Amino acid sequence: MKYRIFVLLVVLLGFGATAKATNFISDLMVAVHESDSAKAKKLLTDKGYTVIHQDLNKGGSGHYIYLGYKTSTNVADAITGLLVVSGSSYAGTENQTVTVNGATFQPINYSNKADGTAYDSKGGNLNRGRGANASDLYLYYTKQNNTTHTSTSTWKPITGLAGVASTTLRGKSSYSTYVRKYNGSSDYSQLENADMNAGNASSSASYYIYLNVTGTHVCSLAYQLVSTAQHKYYCTVCGYTRSTATCTFTGNYISANSTQCYRQCSVCGLKTYTNHSWSGVYTAYSATQCYTPCVNCNYQNKVDHMWSGWQQAGSSHHRHGCSRCNYEATQTHVWTYTESTASYHLAQCSVCSYWQQVNHVLVTDAAATEPTCTTAGHTEAYHCSKCTYSVTGTSIPALGHQFDEYGVCTRMAGEKHYSHAKGDVTCDGHLSVEDVVTLVHVVMNKLWANADYNDDGKLDLSDITALVNDLLGR
Repeated sequence: MKYRIFVLLVVLLGFGATAKATNFISDLMVAVHESDSAKAKKLLTDKGYTVIHQDLNKGGSGHYIYLGYKTSTNVADAITGLLVVSGSSYAGTENQTVTVNGATFQPINYSNKADGTAYDSKGGNLNRGRGANASDLYLYYTKQNNTTHTSTSTWKPITGLAGVASTTLRGKSSYSTYVRKYNGSSDYSQLENADMNAGNASSSASYYIYLNVTGTHVCSLAYQLVSTAQHKYYCTVCGYTRSTATCTFTGNYISANSTQCYRQCSVCGLKTYTNHSWSGVYTAYSATQCYTPCVNCNYQNKVDHMWSGWQQAGSSHHRHGCSRCNYEATQTHVWTYTESTASYHLAQCSVCSYWQQVNHVLVTDAAATEPTCTTAGHTEAYHCSKCTYSVTGTSIPALGHQFDEYGVCTRMAGEKHYSHAKGDVTCDGHLSVEDVVTLVHVVMNKLWANADYNDDGKLDLSDITALVNDLLGR
């Protein structure tokens, strides 16, 4: 998880993030005036220095002494360490140096008098005017490691200074950021905090005066891409570049999304993105899509098939192909039907125009019925389920009765139709005694089917009885 956060940070930095400008203290000067603090400060401001408003001789009998500084946003100009050096053997002489923890220190600049004349060869004495027996104190600086420091380095670019006046002595263990006094030791951690009022031979000063380093810069190091194949190792705060190197890529490109792929540097962890480079060779992916791969990462760019026109492929199907990947698809003909003759119609595919003659598919609308003696008949009505062909049935007139010699219709099988009323055995148009006599004769001689008056399928006395009863009942 920490690695991912780191990668995200450096990627963000690599795409447009810029370091925030930092003001490093790059130059210092001591200004002295024997009687006027404002004039001492003016000696600094006239030369473009910012004044630290703390009289370094506060509470003493000496001159007004102030420290001024200039700043730079370039960490390579930064002062990284300060020392107060005491003793006439050092005396602030030009090119006189001391070495502590491997860093070489030299005296800072100092101002002349307001009239431009020098005080003397000891112009930078922080105890000037305190008497002949007072200790000489001089401020030294180094710019050692201002571009190569780490969080554990003794010397770090200084971003803030302040003068401190105290009525009590302040030791190094409690005030570890105070500037220390050189005593000949090569180990900075062993030096005591430097009192700028120390060494008054006649009497003690009212104040202990210290110089406090209120701020130092520690680089926040990260990688940033310089180009698609080069990175730099730099500070995200001050912008200083520690090193620049060619990225080391291992393995192939990895797909990032549908438009880009990337390689990752094994040193800085940053990803170099590039647009996919399509091979242009397509392969079928599915029935609807094909793809072309990226030549770098093999990501598949899927697109719809680019179909050619449909072509006939036989009596039941047509086909078409993708012009990108040569994938071929078939489809059943989509028929439309046109009436042609009484026995067949024309079937044509609406997609590829293939056609053929096909027999009608007939559906009965009304079945044929035969006419009877009393009811009309009808021929069959039907239509084709595919095209508009149809046949409407026609009516057949009723046949009418066809009687035999006994007056019974012979057309109606299973039914009895007579030429005269039932019981009119004599066929004279009405029922009478003569019909009874005739019926007796019929029964006795088994004549005429219409003598079966009671419809029991036989001629006997019951037919006579039934006929007589009907006559009596009238």
